[in-house]
Amino acid sequence: MKNLLILLLLTELALLPKQATATNYYFSSTDGDDSRTSAQAQSPSTPWKTIDKLNSFFSSLQPGDVVLFKRGDVFYGSISVKKSGSSGSPISFDAYGSGAKPIITGFTDVTSWSNIGSNLWMSSNSVSSLATLNIVAIRGSFAPIGRWPANGYNSLTQSGVGTSITHTSLTSNWNGGTVVIRKNHWIIDKSTITSQSGTTINFSNPTSYTASSGWGFFIQNHQSACDVQNEWWYDVSSKKIGIYSSGTPTGVQVSSVDNLVNISSYSFINFNNITFQGSNSTAVTISSGNNIKFEGCDFLFQGMNGFTVQSAAHHITLNNCTANYTNNDFIFGGGSANWTFTNNIITNTAQVPGMGNSADGNYIALYNIGANSLIQYNVIRKTGYSGIDFRGSGISVLNNLVDTFCNVKDDGAGIYTFTGASTTTYAMRTVDQNIVLNGGGADAGANTNNSDAFGIYMDDNSSNVTITNNTVANCGGAGLFLHAAHDIVAQNNTIYNCVTTGNYGQLLHIYPGAVTTAPVKNITLTGNKIISKKYTYRI
Repeated sequence: MKNLLILLLLTELALLPKQATATNYYFSSTDGDDSRTSAQAQSPSTPWKTIDKLNSFFSSLQPGDVVLFKRGDVFYGSISVKKSGSSGSPISFDAYGSGAKPIITGFTDVTSWSNIGSNLWMSSNSVSSLATLNIVAIRGSFAPIGRWPANGYNSLTQSGVGTSITHTSLTSNWNGGTVVIRKNHWIIDKSTITSQSGTTINFSNPTSYTASSGWGFFIQNHQSACDVQNEWWYDVSSKKIGIYSSGTPTGVQVSSVDNLVNISSYSFINFNNITFQGSNSTAVTISSGNNIKFEGCDFLFQGMNGFTVQSAAHHITLNNCTANYTNNDFIFGGGSANWTFTNNIITNTAQVPGMGNSADGNYIALYNIGANSLIQYNVIRKTGYSGIDFRGSGISVLNNLVDTFCNVKDDGAGIYTFTGASTTTYAMRTVDQNIVLNGGGADAGANTNNSDAFGIYMDDNSSNVTITNNTVANCGGAGLFLHAAHDIVAQNNTIYNCVTTGNYGQLLHIYPGAVTTAPVKNITLTGNKIISKKYTYRI
């Protein structure tokens, strides 16, 4: 009987589905060799070398496999994800060895220069095959593109500006440069100058917005716009970079890779303990897929976005990551759902006007985070426009610090949501125990000095948000702004020293908004502490 039971047990085990054994694959840019076999690459003593090798092998990876990059090494190129992991057995990327995190980079070094006069230098060779150059670092520091004038904006003297500007100061030939126009408080558009006649420049309008007299413009990405140390321009036809420098430029790195990670239709992918730097467009592009995680990763020098995500993607996690120097949005969420964004530190987002994108939804740290998402325990400092922008139901924004925002564009907020004319009613949204500080407003290039930087902003037709236990201080606009909103509970918040100019109250409710049919009802305001440093008041 005992032998029969053992036989039956062995038979059942044999019939169970066999689990693949997870495999580690090692990569080192310093001592790797791509000619090695896959069996050899499973040992840290005989690793592969390049991201190209990883991409060619990717479809052979199995759920549970781990790709390990050597710490202290730098790997150039773009990872193209071509296989999914599975629930409980993701395909993972991590670090091995000791020292600094491995770096996935789009940067290349520029070492050969020709002096073209007047402290201007041109690279001897093309530096990229890309149509644009969006990010440059010099000796490890962010280098802004050259602009004229070097500071501030020229004031427009005409209205309805969409495709041409006439201005007495436009005496140089600016063909091929980029004109940057502040069209209102929340829009900075840019476009390539296609022709010039006298003091009139011509270009295409990238949006439906136009600018009025008194708003501002400047010109960038042109040789004549560079007159400050390390300012640069990119010649689209020759693919060379030019730099203003008092001596031969050194330590110049330019991005020649648009995206460092591309994910489309693949899921259960983890990245841990890796630094991503020097993407010309976006560090990570996710067009679809789910259960994608980044843990303990760093994102440096993004030419446009840190993450560009489409609505088909969902269940994306960023935890304990850092970001520094992103020219546009760190997260362009696309309305994608089920985000977990926790314990991250995001700094220097969209701090240079003209280096972000045109139109709405840009210059934002976290933009259009969709339904059923958690945004908690993050530090978001120095953001050109809004800090956190969420849309959808079932969203919790908890225990975050948003410090210094709306310093490039304004009429935004530290924490913001918007519904607009949509008939969709969102539910179960919570903004609780956040600290929002120093929304100063951005007057440069504007024709009005409103300091429109609000702490927490429920814009047109927003509803079903519970706003509790937050602290808001030192904002140019209202600490809490309910703009034609309804079904809002604001309780036990502290608002201090907001409203530096204009006629705003520290807690402000305005109707109508842009959506004149939005109802105003069911507003509950209890237990809020409002402290003003001014003696005037309005009700």
